[in-house]
Parts: sequence; C-alpha cells; structure tokens
Amino acid sequence: MRAIAFQRLMGHQDVSVTLNTYTSIFNKYKESEISKVNDYYLENEILPNNNIEVLDTPKEKDNEDELEK
Repeated sequence: MRAIAFQRLMGHQDVSVTLNTYTSIFNKYKESEISKVNDYYLENEILPNNNIEVLDTPKEKDNEDELEK
C-alpha cells in the first residue's frame, strides 16, 4: 500500500506521522517474515541451502528502542 493511501486511512494530516509511527512496527516483524519465506524455500527445495543469505537479526533492545520513538 502506498504511504499516502495509508496516511489517509489512518487520518493523519502529514504522511511523516504515518511513516514515523508505522515503519518501526513493520520493521519489528520483517525478520520473522523473511525467516518464514526462507524456510518455505528450503522445505520445498526452491533454492539450494548455499544460495540463501542469513541476515543478522537485530537485538531485542534495538527493537524496543525503535518502538519508543
């Protein structure tokens, strides 16, 4: 969904409010979703194991700091 559409749905007057509020929430779940996709690819042998790059997972403290902003 485009940011401007989401801004209007949320009733924010400025798109920066929407982006600042929801970006940190979406980032919190990003690593989990990437892991699910990687697991699906591995289970279904879509990609060989050596072609999947493992991403560093942010520390829980970093996620908590983002949510407080």
